[in-house]
Amino acid sequence: GYNKRIIAVKESYGEYKTMINPEIIEKKWLIPYWEGCFSVEGRYFNRRYFSTVVRYQDVEGDFHEESAPIIVQQEIDHLDGVLISD
Repeated sequence: GYNKRIIAVKESYGEYKTMINPEIIEKKWLIPYWEGCFSVEGRYFNRRYFSTVVRYQDVEGDFHEESAPIIVQQEIDHLDGVLISD
């Protein structure tokens, strides 16, 4: 019943970054990329952006804009109902 899109990305042992309503606001350099996913067996060849900037809120409600790793693109795809096998 909540209108929130939430992802959590592991940064290090026991440390996670929670992103609420993340959106990619800048993307550069589309590259070929082999990736796997815990939701789908196997590895898939996709195209991902090498450089992205994501805007999101943290759990305190503060907004952030920062460079994001490629995994964040896959997690945002999940929020949109897209799997790497699609």
